[in-house]
Amino acid sequence: MGSNYAKGRVYITGLDKLEAYLGIVQKRLLDARPVLKEIAVMFSAMEAQRFASQGASNFGTSTWSNITQATQTRRGYPDRKGGVAPGGYTALDAHGFLKEAAINPTIEYSDVGSKMMNLTIDPASKGSRTTYRRNGNVNYGAVQESGDSHTPQRMFVEITPQFRLMAKNIAANYFLAKEGKDLIPVKY
Repeated sequence: MGSNYAKGRVYITGLDKLEAYLGIVQKRLLDARPVLKEIAVMFSAMEAQRFASQGASNFGTSTWSNITQATQTRRGYPDRKGGVAPGGYTALDAHGFLKEAAINPTIEYSDVGSKMMNLTIDPASKGSRTTYRRNGNVNYGAVQESGDSHTPQRMFVEITPQFRLMAKNIAANYFLAKEGKDLIPVKY
């Protein structure tokens, strides 16, 4: 789109291009599912990085407290082959249910104009409820997220300013129909 300044007036050319662009933006505003899905993919990438590195990630997340060897031995954490892991367990990955649920959350879109998405992290859906629940009745994930008298806080869901900025840039690229050199770079 160009403009021409003559005698204090502004003449806009390329109205057909502007009309087509606004039509694309309007259509995208009506259905946010593609951008929400991309943000969910980014969330999964963040969680995968966090579980691989004890909480740290490219998204500015905090690291998790380690499980002491004494705690592992006392609780009898088995390794995947049935013995106690010689190198120790990483936090939040005793059986893999919480990790699997965080990396692959259930995605549900709202029926209200397709503008909202819920990500559900339900570790109990990845294994038996008795295995997932500490002592059979305490939700292990909730205890880790908030901490208690026996467990330090290990926030496995942490939406940081860096994550928000990346999500905002993904949304801007989608809703404003940015292409090519106009795309805001988002790397994760």
